[in-house]
Amino acid sequence: MPDLSGVYGRELDAAVAKAQKLAESGDADGARRAYLRAAELALRYAQSTSNAAIKKQRLERAQALKAKADAVTRKPVRDKEAKQASAADEEANADREQVRRLITKSSVRWEDIAGLDEVKRDLRTAYAMAVARAPEGVKLSPSRTVLLYGPPGTGKTLLAAAVSTSLEATFFNIKTGDLLSSLFGKSPQLIAAVFEEAAERSPSVLFFDEVEALTPSRDREISAAESRVVTAFLQALSGFTSKADAPFVLTIGATNVPWQLDAAMLSRFGRMVYVPLPDRECRARIFQLNLDQRGIRSQLSAPELADLSNGYSGREITQVCEQAVAVAIRESNPELETRVDQGKAALDNYVLRLDRIAAKHFTDALRKIRPVSTDASLRKYADWAQRQGG
Repeated sequence: MPDLSGVYGRELDAAVAKAQKLAESGDADGARRAYLRAAELALRYAQSTSNAAIKKQRLERAQALKAKADAVTRKPVRDKEAKQASAADEEANADREQVRRLITKSSVRWEDIAGLDEVKRDLRTAYAMAVARAPEGVKLSPSRTVLLYGPPGTGKTLLAAAVSTSLEATFFNIKTGDLLSSLFGKSPQLIAAVFEEAAERSPSVLFFDEVEALTPSRDREISAAESRVVTAFLQALSGFTSKADAPFVLTIGATNVPWQLDAAMLSRFGRMVYVPLPDRECRARIFQLNLDQRGIRSQLSAPELADLSNGYSGREITQVCEQAVAVAIRESNPELETRVDQGKAALDNYVLRLDRIAAKHFTDALRKIRPVSTDASLRKYADWAQRQGG
C-alpha cells in the first residue's frame, strides 16, 4: 500500500487554513463545512499510521476540528468591537503564519548521526516513556522536556531532528531570533503561538536552539521585556507538561552555556543530557560520512584523520572536509576560474575533476580550522553538571 500520510498531512493543513480564513471572514456556514472536511481528513490521516500513540493524537485532532465546526456561529457585534476583533485576529494570524515558517521537514535518522550512543539512548527513553502506555495500575510521570547541553557543533540539532523523524512528528526548528522581537510585547505572543500551533499539529517536536537567549537567568539584572519573555516561555511550557491529556508536544532546548539559564527554566526540564565532543571512533565515523559515503577518495584513512583531529567537534570536522575538498578541486581544475569568468554557460556542461584528497590538504585545513573547545571550557561543563547533581 502506498504511503499516503504525507498527502493527507498536506491536505489537512490546507483544509484547516481554509476553515480559519472562512471563519475570520464571517462566513460561518463555509467555515463549518471546511472544519468538517478538515476533521474528515484528520481521520484519514490517523488511519495512515500504524503507530498507536500517533494515531491517538491524530484522532484527538479530528475531534477538536469537529468541535470547532460545531462551535462556529454568527455573532452580531458592534462596528467598533468588530474592528477591534478583526485587528486582533489579523495579528494572531500573522503570528501563526510566522510560526508555520519554522516548521522543517526532517529526514534525519539515528544512523545518520555518528556515535553519541548514550545520548541517543537517553533521548529514545525520554520520548518512549512519553508516548508508550504505562503498565496496568502503574502511574508514570514521563517528561516531555529535554535539555541538550555541551560544546558547540556536537550535533544537538541533528539529535532533535532524529527524534522528530522517529515520532513522525511535526518538527519546529526554532532559532532565538525567530521569537525575539523589538516590538513591545510581541515575543510573548510569538511564544504562545508556537505552542498553540504545535498542539494543533501534534505530535510535535519543538527544538529551541540557544534557549538561554529566551530564558536568561533572573539572578542577574534583566530588562522588563526579557522578564516577560521568560515568564511567557515558562507558562507555555507548563501548560504542556502539567496535563497528562495535553496534546503530545516534546520540547527540546539546546545550549552551549547551560549556566546562563534561568533557574526556574532549568527546573522545567525533566532530563538534562550532556552532548560531548566526539571520541576517536566517532570522529572516524564523521570523516566516513563526509568522505567515503559521498564518494570522495582520501589519501588518509578515516582512523588516521581521527587521530589528527582530537578535540574537534562534528561541525568542525565537516568544515575541515569541506575546506580540503575545495582546495583539491581547485588544484585538479586549474581552468575553473577562467570558466567562471566566461559566465554560467561555460560551466553548465563542465564536469569537475576530483583526484584523491592528499594528506597535505587535510593538514592545511586542520591548521586553518581550529577547535573552539578548550580543556578549561570542557571542565566547566563537568563542574556545572556536578552542581546540578548530575
